[in-house]
Amino acid sequence: MLQASGRKSRAVTEVTREENALFLTSEAGIIRLIPQTDRAVRVSWTENGSFGKEQGAEYADLSGGCICQAGAPVSDGCAAPDNRWWSWQENDREIRLETAQLHLIVARATGSIRYERPDGTPLAAERAWESKNTEDYDSFRPVINENTRVEEVATPDGIKRRIREADRIFDRKLCRTRLYLEFAPGERLYGLGQAEEGVRDLRHTVQYLHQANLKIAIPLLLSGNGYGILLSTQGTAVFNDTQYGSYLYTEADEYLDYYFLAGSPDEVVGQFRALTGRAVMLPKWAFGYIQSQERYESAQELVETAEEFRRRGIGLDALVLDWMSWTGDLWGQKTFDPQRFPDPAAMTDALHEKNVHFMISIWPNMSAECDNYREWAADFPRDDTAQRRLLRSLMNLRPPMPMSPEFLAVQDALLSAETAEKGVVDGEALPATAADPRLVLWQGDITRLRADAIVNAANSALLGCFVPCHGCIDNAIHTYAGVQ
Repeated sequence: MLQASGRKSRAVTEVTREENALFLTSEAGIIRLIPQTDRAVRVSWTENGSFGKEQGAEYADLSGGCICQAGAPVSDGCAAPDNRWWSWQENDREIRLETAQLHLIVARATGSIRYERPDGTPLAAERAWESKNTEDYDSFRPVINENTRVEEVATPDGIKRRIREADRIFDRKLCRTRLYLEFAPGERLYGLGQAEEGVRDLRHTVQYLHQANLKIAIPLLLSGNGYGILLSTQGTAVFNDTQYGSYLYTEADEYLDYYFLAGSPDEVVGQFRALTGRAVMLPKWAFGYIQSQERYESAQELVETAEEFRRRGIGLDALVLDWMSWTGDLWGQKTFDPQRFPDPAAMTDALHEKNVHFMISIWPNMSAECDNYREWAADFPRDDTAQRRLLRSLMNLRPPMPMSPEFLAVQDALLSAETAEKGVVDGEALPATAADPRLVLWQGDITRLRADAIVNAANSALLGCFVPCHGCIDNAIHTYAGVQ
């Protein structure tokens, strides 16, 4: 028989302040509000009763630091000795959190939040019902072993190795999150990074946030109504504003987490920079028009392109030479093809005379036939000791990923020979202690020990030491166990 169960109530039953945060508890979950400045508040929602520390760790915590007053730059000498710069109050209908520049009003019956200026001017609002939602799931990570199937794929960047099939093990619990919003009539929305569709105002569109060749995702939504919303996700996300609702969706988080940033566009960007770190300002020309195509084939074509822009009176600040600057198939060679680019200095001088900058794409992967590759290969260590140390360094640095069977065969032969030379200590043959026949005390090289399992100190990511040739036990285990 099917049994129906009602949804848990979102009515706020308890409000508590703990240090720099305000917690609003309901049967369905917990809302956490952490004011960062007088214009920025971090808003979090969990349905499992906890707030993991990794979520949002990439952003600065400004809640206990200096608070910008009206007109003062964020974090530039403004002082707040404690967190009395914000206050809260509650009644039967709502809970209010107030700073000098921003008011949050939480509906007690639903937990939905609306944002206002101190004079009562509306800024933004979550949906009036079930505005914050999470969906838990088990996440897994691949295991590289004998069952891993790797395929080689020809790409414009050369041959790439990709995992086709792999065993997997449980990693941790994550959740998909969805924040429903209500936008005002005529409200304009911008941001979310660089896309390819040529859409400026994001209203009534769907935007997919992920990193790709011509796409740069930045999880900051900027409103023309005087605010921004910054997601603290590090996974893929979706912005949706259609007949099916207006929401921000994230794919892999510990809980729903976002920052509400109030103010003009400059003030929102100021809050964003305070949270994420201040980027170095690029030169003025970098904000102009930069043209790239697939591809300019010669120095003559680059110079003629710049001349045509100037002849037509069209603005141009830089031209980009993308790939194939090298000779023939010498992929990644860092010198120009002398036939197509006979005098690079003269080419760049001609561009500079037209006030056009020149940019070239540098490719890290190199053909084994090019001079650069042979130059690097010539510096490869020749003696056995130096080669073994280099191999250990690379094994220490290498992340978990597939390796060719040919390499593994050579590696296993080397490690087996080294093991035979050092000798193997059989754990079952060691004498037990007098106190407990199940317990053995032994001091020696752990990489010589024959045992079913070993336990060692690991970091929080359970990935071990990545410092080349470090003297720790974890490094030694990785070195003599092999990259697989």
